[in-house]
Amino acid sequence: PEYLAPVGSLEHSFKQFLFFTLLILFSGCEVSAQTVWKETKISSFQTRSDARMENLPESYSAYTLSTEVLRQQLKNAEMVNQRSVNTNGTYVELPVPNGQPAMYHVVEQPVMEEGLMEKFPELKAYKGFLANRPETQIWFTFSPYGFSAAISDNGSVHYIDQLYQNDLETYIMYDV
Repeated sequence: PEYLAPVGSLEHSFKQFLFFTLLILFSGCEVSAQTVWKETKISSFQTRSDARMENLPESYSAYTLSTEVLRQQLKNAEMVNQRSVNTNGTYVELPVPNGQPAMYHVVEQPVMEEGLMEKFPELKAYKGFLANRPETQIWFTFSPYGFSAAISDNGSVHYIDQLYQNDLETYIMYDV
């Protein structure tokens, strides 16, 4: 058949090159496309004594957070400065109010005075905006103690909070 080129021919070499290039590209995608947030269901809320709220909100979305993947995405976040945030820099995956994770452009925005920042370098605050909708803004903290966020979207405010005191992976998004 015509798709089998003789070994050693230019066509055969090109097909080998194309095959190995695609193989390398797709194997790399598996590592870089790790999911930070995954939608989940809440089943044991009523029976857990470490719940951080008395009742679940009427309307919410629940997520599990891969803290290590988020930490890796945030490790190179630039420090906010006096000029406006440009579109170059760190992008992280965070939930949006429609329930699907999306990419936000974020910068680190310290909220502690210099001495406390030096004493507690693992406590960090960030601000950012949705990459394809800059009017949707987010402010969040991320530390070894968990993640917490407020998202401003078209006049509404949505929150992402840790659901259980001793669980750094289960979060809910809700609005008030």
